[in-house]
Amino acid sequence: MPIRVWLVCGIVLVLSVGMEGNSYTQNLGGPIQDVVEHRSQGSINWTLGSIEATGVGIPPSFVGASASKALAARAARVVALRNLLEVVQGVRIDSSTTVESFLVTNDEVQARVTGLVENAHSIRQQVLSDGSVRVTVGMELWGKSSLLSSLSGKPDSKAFHGDSPSPHVNGNAYTGIIIDTRGLKVRPLAFPYFEDEEGIPVLKPERWITKPSRRRGGAQYFALPDSLPTSSLQFWRPVVEKQEVSSKMKRVGPRPLQVKGIGKTGIFQGNIVMSQKDARKIRGNEILLKALEEGRVIIITDPLIAGIEGGIHLNPFLYAWVGRTGS
Repeated sequence: MPIRVWLVCGIVLVLSVGMEGNSYTQNLGGPIQDVVEHRSQGSINWTLGSIEATGVGIPPSFVGASASKALAARAARVVALRNLLEVVQGVRIDSSTTVESFLVTNDEVQARVTGLVENAHSIRQQVLSDGSVRVTVGMELWGKSSLLSSLSGKPDSKAFHGDSPSPHVNGNAYTGIIIDTRGLKVRPLAFPYFEDEEGIPVLKPERWITKPSRRRGGAQYFALPDSLPTSSLQFWRPVVEKQEVSSKMKRVGPRPLQVKGIGKTGIFQGNIVMSQKDARKIRGNEILLKALEEGRVIIITDPLIAGIEGGIHLNPFLYAWVGRTGS
């Protein structure tokens, strides 16, 4: 007998309590937080460089318990992959472009991205109280066989990973850049653009989005309460001493330049404006320009980032079940 996977839309009430932007962050433990952008179908982790989505499969009643669970899990994965593609399409590449723009204009890129989504790894599988199965799938935003590598061409086997060694430099040279944008409500981008108060790029356009930055993304995002300065021991030493956090901070190395963002630009409000003084300092230092070019940048944002208003939201949540057709 033929088997058909049915999709039906349900509605789940998600209550976002308190201040705007609750959907953007996730506690890491201590004052430092991952920047996680939650969508109705999944999430984008701008700290770890990962994308996840969830689907639920409802078991059929016409087969045994074991087969029923397997069919429900299979249906859940179908939905999760569909949701993952939707989340991927909404990833902001720069301050005016999303992944969806690449997919509708380039068949080769569309094929690569679709292939990555179809081969997404399973993160967890849960059997719910009603017998349905929830499956969570994921893929990498940056790194080997990642979304960014699929947009730029053949994946690079030497792609960046969060636990890669920090850059080694001699003496007191800077090893990266930390940009404090708290209070600006900057939206995360795969490749943020940096400019001075007159709108002049800090990094020449031809050096923006290079092969190294495609492998690792243009920046990594962390959230930190405004009461804690980035230079304080409350921020930096716990990062260095906690292995699970320090591995994520290796992007900027042991001696990053710390810069204060003073504004934001772009359609998605994700490009960062810095002072003329800071811009001149970076432009006059080839090591710092190289850090921007290679994406050795961390952007500090507010724990509650603007872009998703507080209040009650109705979010569509896709379910699937396996049904029997014909006889």
